[in-house]
Amino acid sequence: NARGQFTQITPKALDEAFGLQRDKKRMDFSGDAFCLEALSEGPDEGLLSPRLLHSLKDLRVLNISKNQLTDISCLNSARVEGMFDLRNLESLNASRNMLVEVSLSLPRVRELDLSHNELAIWPDVRNMKALIKMRLAHNRIDGPLDEVTRNQKLRFLDLSANNFTWRPSLFKRQLDVLKLCCLQELTLWPNPFAEHFTEYQALTVSELKSLTQLDGFRVDKYTRWELGKNADRWQGKVDYTAFDVRVEERARHGAPAALGREQAGGAPVPLLEELTAALAQAIERPDELWQRCYHFEE
Repeated sequence: NARGQFTQITPKALDEAFGLQRDKKRMDFSGDAFCLEALSEGPDEGLLSPRLLHSLKDLRVLNISKNQLTDISCLNSARVEGMFDLRNLESLNASRNMLVEVSLSLPRVRELDLSHNELAIWPDVRNMKALIKMRLAHNRIDGPLDEVTRNQKLRFLDLSANNFTWRPSLFKRQLDVLKLCCLQELTLWPNPFAEHFTEYQALTVSELKSLTQLDGFRVDKYTRWELGKNADRWQGKVDYTAFDVRVEERARHGAPAALGREQAGGAPVPLLEELTAALAQAIERPDELWQRCYHFEE
């Protein structure tokens, strides 16, 4: 292009970008030398060229991020003499492209990054049975999470900065789906559904016993112990339809949940005057700081 970047994968592009001693296990097209518009212009071109295909059998990591790709389905067609030649690929980074839909069948890929694209629907990765980590942040995805159950080995899922607009009662259905997996790390914030429904974090931790991290915050035994003190509120007796009403009221008044005088269950939120008074007391009696912190925590 006008900036001297490669828009296609040509032999010259490979030679100039990687040289003759390129790493056979790792291939990176994310650098400044590339602004790829396609991975292949035909069955024997680009990534599917015979010259390159023969070297793909050892490939473990493929980075095609920071380009202008609108289609990566050719990765499913990488074959030499009828044999799938990306059979050992374990990590694929296709973030920061222009992908609207994705359908992949890469049997050994364990980590998939599709963040910062234009996805409006869940990617079709049902045949990627080895998938452990998937990043879908910064897309436009909305709707149910039913497809998650097709990837039973999934442990890390990033859904932040999408268009999920579930009402609390619909959010409960998503938790029921996620229970069928054994997720360890889950990121949901920010999303539209959470703007007036900050209680979702406590509910999520209570429902998903396998979580060790939510929205970047560690979930440990102490966190679960704190939630356990309110077991009647958070476990088994939660009226999500009541949350529907409360969230609608918060949205109507334009106030996020954290700014209200009450939280779920009627627990009071300290007013600014109360916090100011507490701060003044802590300055006067620093030896009582921990006791005052405990008081406000309660």
